[in-house]
Amino acid sequence: MKYVRADGNEIIGMGHIMRCEAISRQMWGDEDICFILADPRPAKELSAKGFKTIILDTDYRNMETEIPDLISILNEKHGAFSENVKIGHKKDKNLAKTELLVDSYFITPKYMEELCKHFKVTLVDDLKKCIYPCDKLINYAIYASDMGYEKDYPKTKLLLGPEYAPVRDEFKNIKPIKIGHKINNIMITTGGGDGLHFEKAFVHKLLEDNKHAIVHNKSICWHLIVGPMSKDGEELKKLVADIDAKDIRIHENVTNMASIMKDMDVAIAASGSTLFELCRLGVPTIGFITADNQKLNLEAFSQKAGIKYAGNFQTDTNKTLDSIMDELDKLENQTTRKKLSSKMHSIISKDGFQKSIKQGIGPMKAFFATVIVLLLIIGILVLIIDPFFHYHKPINGFPYIVDNQLSQNPGMATNMIYNSAIVGSSMTVNFNTNDFADIMGLNTIKLSYSGALPRDDNNILSFIYDENSYSRKQNGVDAIFMVIDPNVMTADINATKYELPTYLYDNNVFNDIQYLYNKDVLFQYILKPTIQRQGSDLSTIYYSWWTPEYYNEQWVMHNYYPAEYNEEELDADAFLPQTAQNLEVNFLPYIKEHQETTFYIFFAPYSVLYWYDVMQDNNMEATIAQVQLIANTLLEYDNVRLFDFMDNEEIITDLSNYADTIHYKPEYNAWMVRCFNSGEEEIFKDDIEADMNKLREIVKNYDYESLFARYPK
Repeated sequence: MKYVRADGNEIIGMGHIMRCEAISRQMWGDEDICFILADPRPAKELSAKGFKTIILDTDYRNMETEIPDLISILNEKHGAFSENVKIGHKKDKNLAKTELLVDSYFITPKYMEELCKHFKVTLVDDLKKCIYPCDKLINYAIYASDMGYEKDYPKTKLLLGPEYAPVRDEFKNIKPIKIGHKINNIMITTGGGDGLHFEKAFVHKLLEDNKHAIVHNKSICWHLIVGPMSKDGEELKKLVADIDAKDIRIHENVTNMASIMKDMDVAIAASGSTLFELCRLGVPTIGFITADNQKLNLEAFSQKAGIKYAGNFQTDTNKTLDSIMDELDKLENQTTRKKLSSKMHSIISKDGFQKSIKQGIGPMKAFFATVIVLLLIIGILVLIIDPFFHYHKPINGFPYIVDNQLSQNPGMATNMIYNSAIVGSSMTVNFNTNDFADIMGLNTIKLSYSGALPRDDNNILSFIYDENSYSRKQNGVDAIFMVIDPNVMTADINATKYELPTYLYDNNVFNDIQYLYNKDVLFQYILKPTIQRQGSDLSTIYYSWWTPEYYNEQWVMHNYYPAEYNEEELDADAFLPQTAQNLEVNFLPYIKEHQETTFYIFFAPYSVLYWYDVMQDNNMEATIAQVQLIANTLLEYDNVRLFDFMDNEEIITDLSNYADTIHYKPEYNAWMVRCFNSGEEEIFKDDIEADMNKLREIVKNYDYESLFARYPK
C-alpha cells in the first residue's frame, strides 16, 4: 500500500487532491493507494475513483497535532510498518520504509521531520516558503528550476519543471485540439471550488456587458464547470434557466475533463493544475488568479506559454472580468488562437511525468544487442559536437545552447577566443558582452557563477590563465571584470558554492566517460539544438529569469521577510582574518602574476533592504570594516581599478530597481560598463572610508518604518 496525505474542501479547493490523484498513479502505477484526509469531504469522490481513504478527524490547518494519530492508525490498524516499529522509535534501517506523498500548504518542518522518521516521503512543493525534510521533492512549476532548490536540498532527489506536471489518465496520449475558424465553445473553470463565486459573477457579466463583441455572438455555447467543492451549483442552474438569450450549459460531477476540454475553442481558467492540462491540449486560455500566492504561477504561464493574464479576481473583480472580455474579443481572430495554442502545447512534454519520474526503466532487453554500437556512436557524437567545449572550440554552424555555468564555463574559458572576461556571482549575469565591445572595444566572454564563492572565482581564473589552452595561444587577457561580494568573503578558502562536475575540471581523461555518456549532454545539448536550430546568444547567456515586470517594489516586498534582530553586536574585526585569507589565496595570485591584465573589480549596489538585514544582524560595522580591508588591499596593485556602486543613493533606495534585496535591473549592468570606461564611480586609495560613511548614513536614515507599513506581513 502507498499513501497520500492531502486535503480538499470548499476553502482550499480540490487542487491538492486532484493533482495527487494523478501524481500517485504515475509514481506507483496500479498499486493500492490510500489517501489520508483530515476530514471526510473529499472521501466520496476518491472512493469512486478507486482510492482507499483514511479519515483522521483533525484540523487540516494544524497538522503537527495529527502526527500521533496518523502513525498509530497506519501502524496498528493498517499494518503500514513492521511490528517492531513503534511511535517515536527509529525504524530498522534494513526495512524498506513505507512511501508517502505529501501535499499541503499547512505542513511545518517539524511535521515533515516526524514523517521522515517513519516514511519515505515525497513532497509536492509550490512556494518554497521553507526548507522541509523529505526524500524526494516535486515542483512542476515552469519556473521551478530557477528557485534554488539545488542549494537548499543537496541530499533530496529533485523533480523540477513542467515535465513532472501531473497527468490524469484521460489526458495521457491525447492530441492537441484543432483550431477552427470560429469560436463555438468556451469553457469556464475555477478548479475544485469557487469560494469567490467567480462563475456567478461571470454569468452576470455576460448578461450586463454591452461593450464587448464576444457577448453578442449567439453561436457561442458557454460551458460552466462546477467543481465538487463549489456551493453555487443550484444557484447557477436557476440563474441559467431564466436566460434564453444565451446558450449556457452547466457541467457537474465531471469524471472525464479531457472529453469536455477537447471540444473547447477557448478556456477561462483560474491559476492551478488545470493550466497544464489546457496546455497539453493547446486550448487557447485566459487565466486569472483568486489569491496573491497564485500570481507567480500565472505570470510564468503567461510569459512562457502565452496564456493571457486577466488579473486578480479577489482584489480587482470588475477589472478582471473586463480584461477577460477584452481578451475574448482578441481571440476571435483564428491566427491569434493558433499561435497561442501552439505556444501553450510546446511547453508540455508529450511523455509527461511518468516517463521522467521512472527514468531508467525501459526496454533494456531490446537495446542489449546493439548497446556497444550505440555507445560508440554517442561517444563519437559528443566528442565531435563537444557542447561543453571540453576538447575543442565550437564547430562552425552548430547552434550551441549555453545555460550551464558549472559544466560549460571551464570549456569556454579554455577553448573560446576572447581578450577579456566577466567573472563573479549573479551580480554579473546580466552584463551584455556587446556593451563591452561597443564601449570599450573588448571581445568579452561571460564566465559567471551564480552565488559564486571565492574559490569559484579562483577556479575559473585558473582556466582563463592556462598558458597551454587554445584561448591563451590565440591572445592574452587584456581585462577581467569581476564583482567581489563581501558576504561570501568569509567562506572557507576551498569551498565552492555547488559540487563541481570534477570530470570537467581536472585533466583525468578516464573520468570523461561521465561527459561522453551523459543523457543530458546528448538530449539537451546535442539533439535539442539540432532539432530546434536555435542556439544561445553568447552576449546574453546566464541572464536572470526575471523579466522587466518583476523589478518593482511590490514584488520585492511580497517576497521579503526581515532578519530577526540580534542584540549582540559583532566585533568590527570579526570578518577580517578570513576575508584577508580569501584575498591572499583566491584573488591576489592572479593580480600579482598578470600585470598585463587590468582587473576591473567592483562592489555591487545592494538595496537598502539588504543593508537593513545587516543592521538587524548587528554586523554593520564588521561589514564596513571588511569592505575597507578589501578595497585597501586591492588598491595596492597598479593593475586594479576599483569601482564602488554600494553607496549610490539613487539606485539602492529605489526598490523598483530590484527583483529582490540584491538583484538589480540589467540597465545598471550596462551603466557599469560605461563607468568602467569613463572612470565614473571609480575609487582610489583613501576613498573607501568616505564611501562607507556615506553608505552608513544612507542606510541608517532610510525610512524603513514607512516602507514596512505599506506592506504589512
